[in-house]
Amino acid sequence: MDNVAIHPYPSDGHAPDLTLAWKDNFSDIKMIRDYLVSVGRPVPLWVTEWGWSSAALGLATQASYVATSLEMLRSLYPYVSVATYFVDHDRPPRYYQGLLDENFALKPAGTAFSAFTAGLGG
Repeated sequence: MDNVAIHPYPSDGHAPDLTLAWKDNFSDIKMIRDYLVSVGRPVPLWVTEWGWSSAALGLATQASYVATSLEMLRSLYPYVSVATYFVDHDRPPRYYQGLLDENFALKPAGTAFSAFTAGLGG
């Protein structure tokens, strides 16, 4: 095994920097890495899906959570070598985690994502 792919969705859509006992947390990334190291498999992690619903949390909260999660990936989890956000645009009636709305207009979360990647050099 060369990599491990994970989907660190927080239970109940809570903030990425909030860790709740007995819930799924964005910070479980570290727990998974610690386990892999403990069994002698310190391979890179791929975060191949994560996100928050703007329908459930609101546009501003979704954007804040996206920005926080990206900063956490950069600063706390250097062993994450690939990170791809869940979905590019909203797909009502089920998916509202997009960085764009269903008409492909940029949402605040998309602005946060774009600002983060621009700060990385493009």
